[in-house]
Amino acid sequence: MYKVKVLDVQPTDGAGKVKALATVEIPKIAKVYGVKVMQGEESLYCSPPTFPFYEDGMKKWTNAVIFERELWKGLEREILKKYMEAKKE
Repeated sequence: MYKVKVLDVQPTDGAGKVKALATVEIPKIAKVYGVKVMQGEESLYCSPPTFPFYEDGMKKWTNAVIFERELWKGLEREILKKYMEAKKE
């Protein structure tokens, strides 16, 4: 299994749902920019980067990267941990 690293978590200044943007790395394979830390109704969660596309004249969004479920759970935990640390500073 690949060891994914959280390289950076930058809190945003906006008042919207997006609270931070994170960069993660799968060493020797890829860096993924734009993982979002989002404020849900009850708690924080992460969302992979997305990109828009048009279908039947309607703008829609899809994930740019799809992570394996267990990898994503661990990655989300680490991103949220780093986000909470960054907020304290």
